[in-house]
Amino acid sequence: MHCLHELHRLNRKVRHFLVWGVLFVIFATVTEIRASDTTQEAMSSPIDISYVKQLKKELKATEVAILYAEDAINSISDSTHLAEMLFHLSELEIRRARLKFEFEMIRFDLRQQLFESGKLKTAPEAPTLSFARTIGINEQILELLPDAPFKKDVLYRNSICYYETGQKDKAKEIFLTLIPLVKNDTLRAELTFRLGECYFDEQNYQKALISYNHILKSWDSPYFGMALYKIGWCHYLTNRIPDAISTFYYLLKDIRLLETMDSEILGKSQLELRDEVLQYIALSFSEFGGTRLLLDFIEKNGETSYKAHLLHKLGSIFFKRDFYEDALKALNYVKENFSSFEQLPEVYQLIFENYNRLGMSKKAIATRDEFARVCGDASNWRIAHPYEEFRSAYDSTLTTMDYRIATPMLQSADSLFALEKFDLAMPLYQRFLAAFPKDKRCEQAQFCTAECLFNLRDFAKAEQEYQKLIDGFPKSELFEEAAYNRVVCFDKMTDKTDENSGGLPFPLITACEQFLELVPASDRTVEIELKLAGIYYQYEVWQESEKWTISALKTILKTKKGTPFKLNAMNLLAQIKFKQGKFNTAATI
Repeated sequence: MHCLHELHRLNRKVRHFLVWGVLFVIFATVTEIRASDTTQEAMSSPIDISYVKQLKKELKATEVAILYAEDAINSISDSTHLAEMLFHLSELEIRRARLKFEFEMIRFDLRQQLFESGKLKTAPEAPTLSFARTIGINEQILELLPDAPFKKDVLYRNSICYYETGQKDKAKEIFLTLIPLVKNDTLRAELTFRLGECYFDEQNYQKALISYNHILKSWDSPYFGMALYKIGWCHYLTNRIPDAISTFYYLLKDIRLLETMDSEILGKSQLELRDEVLQYIALSFSEFGGTRLLLDFIEKNGETSYKAHLLHKLGSIFFKRDFYEDALKALNYVKENFSSFEQLPEVYQLIFENYNRLGMSKKAIATRDEFARVCGDASNWRIAHPYEEFRSAYDSTLTTMDYRIATPMLQSADSLFALEKFDLAMPLYQRFLAAFPKDKRCEQAQFCTAECLFNLRDFAKAEQEYQKLIDGFPKSELFEEAAYNRVVCFDKMTDKTDENSGGLPFPLITACEQFLELVPASDRTVEIELKLAGIYYQYEVWQESEKWTISALKTILKTKKGTPFKLNAMNLLAQIKFKQGKFNTAATI
């Protein structure tokens, strides 16, 4: 009997060791998996291969832990340990469900891309998250051990599973059961907030308000800010606009509240929440009172660091509604009172656009000049915001303003050019180039300036303008045309000089040689080479003339370009040979 008793005692120890050993394995697995959650959430690309591999690794580890847990459960009969083991198994099932859902979402995204590109005929069905296995196991625990010491943990887990899968009625029922039982303030606040969310989603705003207001009794609760935010929306949705504005404004006054909001629970980032609050307050004052009433409200309720943001939003709303005078009141207040406001370029841009819409072009131009002075290099605004993103914002805004100011001038010049009124178009192009040297349309304006001078037969100045395009816009589509037109200009100028002076026209020769150097693969290469050959022939420099004629023939042979000039080139080569007294060679060409 004694031996039998010892054997039973030893078996209990073995089972006890087995249970806690398996629990340790499960705990270690879950801990390792949870530790990698932050890394997973940081992964931005849903089809990143390394992320998929990590996901697969975690799923495999979770499934191994589940197998251990199931084996352990099947090997024990102690109801206390069995319930505890089942709860750990249910936690693992949650993890498996989430990982599988992530895999399905990746697959869905890939198939959606295929469908949108026309490579898949049927639209894929979006996956759904299910915690049915976890809920089933937890209900088994409650049946097996209704008074388990961790009963509240089981109920909490089921409530969250129901809540996250949209079964709000079942979640609400558990929340109402749990809230009176929970002693932990933070957990009670979470449950109360989620209960309020259930009522909110049902559009039962009065009951939602009661739940949210319970949280406000503890000002240091991590759910205080979120409850206040939802109270604001309850007031708004029940048409209590003044209460809604006051509630949202209270949030803006206390930055800490915005920073402590749980963006995951609310489904929005902290930045999105802040912008939403700003937008709502601005929208309200755009309907009731405008800039003056907003400023009075801020004065009455206390200053906020978001005052400039609110007025900027208000100005933007008025602008979109075509209330330009109202928009200018809000935006000019920001400009005059917040010289270091980080979004000052956007404010100036809106002021500029308002003046343009009102047809006040002189004020729009003055706004552009003021912006360049207030936010440009070495300005106080630039010193306050030295980072590249702010420089880019300034450059982009200035470019946009300049584009808008320059466009009417350029359109007028183009219209006159099309009508061949070159004497009127040219000064407009020149004014444009002087005023807006960074405008992307400068190369076209530069070319048109040269064309105006060319058509006015001022070839000396035209050549200089073509050269400016060559120097300033080496990648321009007009580059070759400008280089060629320079040759034509010098050719025209050579015609005016005294050809009996005996000197070679070196400017024309240089222009030809520069063309060949700048545009070596041009379709006009043969033409320019023969032009050089003709110049030297005219001045009886036979060796140079022969060199360029042969070069032209080689170019034709090699590139198959300039074939219409082949006969002329052969005739010129024959004449050169004849002039040199090489009659036999000339006769064979």
